[in-house]
Amino acid sequence: MKESCRVWAFVVTLALCLPGLSQDRRATIDVGGISLALGTSQDATLSKLVKSSLEVKPLSRDYPPGQGSFGVWNGKLLIAVLHFHEGKLYRVNKTWMESEKSSDLARAFVEAAKKFITEGRTSCELEVTQSGPTELQDRTEFEARTVRILCGEKYLEVSFFRNGGRESAALDEWLTQ
Repeated sequence: MKESCRVWAFVVTLALCLPGLSQDRRATIDVGGISLALGTSQDATLSKLVKSSLEVKPLSRDYPPGQGSFGVWNGKLLIAVLHFHEGKLYRVNKTWMESEKSSDLARAFVEAAKKFITEGRTSCELEVTQSGPTELQDRTEFEARTVRILCGEKYLEVSFFRNGGRESAALDEWLTQ
């Protein structure tokens, strides 16, 4: 009788503890070597980035406290944009690369995809959007095409842009609610 009580107590303890453990595993995104998680306070997030010697600047001064978007720079390179709502991090846009060379995009895409696989993000959906070609006011032609690989609260975005005679591509990783 005592042995069955101990087993029952162990099972109840596991049942109470395990759901809390799994809920603690929040999705994260690496920005300049710093791991960021949604729901983290604005002060803690910005402080962590500044301590790592990354430069953080508000993208506008018109936001009320606890709201707004901040750019994160590594030298002259914008590497991420952080979005806060009610004092909590609710979206991160990490730029893997932007280039006119297709080999740069392919290399960055392979690295980003490998990271998603190691995180267990293998059940994903595809979304494709296109705008243009459109003639702008100055008579240059603009076109944008985007493929999103949606994997829960994270997604990869591969974009192609053509503005006049210039073409470029970008790879971004998003963490969002």
